[in-house]
Amino acid sequence: MDIEFITIGDEPEGFQERMKHHFMEDGRLDTKKGFTFLARRGLNSVYGKSFLISGLVEVSKIKFFIETGTFLAETLMAVSPNFTYNWSVEAQEDCFKNCQVRTQNPIRKNIKLFLGESPETLPIILSELNERPEADKRCMFFLDAHFSGTVDASASDTKTHLSEQHGNCPLTQEIKEIGKHEEKNHLILIDDVRMMGTEGWPTIEETLESIKDINQDYSFKYCTDLDILIAGVFK
Repeated sequence: MDIEFITIGDEPEGFQERMKHHFMEDGRLDTKKGFTFLARRGLNSVYGKSFLISGLVEVSKIKFFIETGTFLAETLMAVSPNFTYNWSVEAQEDCFKNCQVRTQNPIRKNIKLFLGESPETLPIILSELNERPEADKRCMFFLDAHFSGTVDASASDTKTHLSEQHGNCPLTQEIKEIGKHEEKNHLILIDDVRMMGTEGWPTIEETLESIKDINQDYSFKYCTDLDILIAGVFK
C-alpha cells in the first residue's frame, strides 16, 4: 500500500495546497505563517502536532476529537477549542489526575477524560458519540496510548502505563474498536510511527491493512517532520 509523504515544515505552502483539495473547497490552512513561526521560535513538537490537528479540523469540518493517551494533556488543551466536544483516555493514574486539574470546568467545558485502557474505553466513548445530536458523527482520532518510559507528572517521576493485556502499544486493538463504529469515514492520526515494528508494536504493513479493513477507500499520508500517519477517505 502506498503512503504519500508530506511535510508542514520544509514546504509549508506546498503542504497547504496538497491538503486543501482533499477537503472542503473553502478550506484553508495557513501553514506558511503558522508552522514556520512556531519553528522559528524553537517550540517543541506538541505545538507542531497541535497546528496540524487544528488545520485538519479547519479543512475537514470534523466536530469531534478522540484521543488515546492523554499524557499531560498538552495536545488536548491546545486543540480542544477547535472541536464541539473532546474525549480522551489515559491509563496512568497520576497522569490522569494531573490532566483532570488542567482540563476541569470552567477551564474547558467540552472535554471528558477517562481513566482506563483505551481498547476497553473506546466503546464507551463511541457510545456517547452516538448520543450526540449532531448528524455528522465523524471524529478525528489521535492514537498515542503507548508506553514511553518515565515522565514528570505531579512533581514526581512516573512511568507511563505499560499494559499487562495490551503490552507496549494497544494500537491494533484500538483500530479494531474504531472499525466497529457505524461511521466508516473517521480521520485517524497515529503518532510515533517510527516505533512500528519494534517490540510490542504492529508493523506499518499490519497497521495499514487493519485500517483498510474498516474502509477500503482509506488512503495514507505520513507527515515526516512530526512522525504522524494520517489515514482518511480523502477526495
